[in-house]
Amino acid sequence: MGREKDSGTQPQGVEVAVTVMADSPQVESRGADLRGKDFRRADLRDAELSGARLSGADLGGANLRDANLSGADLRQASLRG
Repeated sequence: MGREKDSGTQPQGVEVAVTVMADSPQVESRGADLRGKDFRRADLRDAELSGARLSGADLGGANLRDANLSGADLRQASLRG
């Protein structure tokens, strides 16, 4: 299977690499500074967010199934919804 890069949908001012494989977006944002960003209702399935700085981010209603958040800073982040 080939890989292709796609800009995907992300909050304004956030640059993440999205690799599309077999209809499943792969978000890679290791160690990224995503503090205070709005990810409400975002599809972050299988996202690689290990070590990401997500303090104060709004992840309410986001699909985080199988996302890797190990070592991520989630202080004051909203995970409701």
